[in-house]
Amino acid sequence: MKTNFRSSIEYLLFFTKGEGGHTFNWQGENEMHNFIESPICGGKERLVDSKGNTLHPTQKPERILQHFLEISSNRGDTVLDCFAGVGSTGAVAKKLGRKFIGIEQDPTYFAAMQRRVAE
Repeated sequence: MKTNFRSSIEYLLFFTKGEGGHTFNWQGENEMHNFIESPICGGKERLVDSKGNTLHPTQKPERILQHFLEISSNRGDTVLDCFAGVGSTGAVAKKLGRKFIGIEQDPTYFAAMQRRVAE
């Protein structure tokens, strides 16, 4: 870390289905830009294994996910996360009254996601 810059960019892909438009809840000039700064996921939000080690190395902060879900969906909508990891998107979707479909190939992460979304 002391000899190089840290990676600090995450890309978000946004897809819609059909030609009927999509949800875009305008939140004001200060909230609608393509750069959002946030600390990495930590504290009680960060999932750990039985030994106290970080469960998923790239777990996303709920604050950022909430921001995007509020802008791009409404209560009752279904949110799809094709790389769901430990279910951060699902946990936020549930808190915001959205349905959630999560796809994850790692059995450990999938089990953590199931527990987290069921809470």
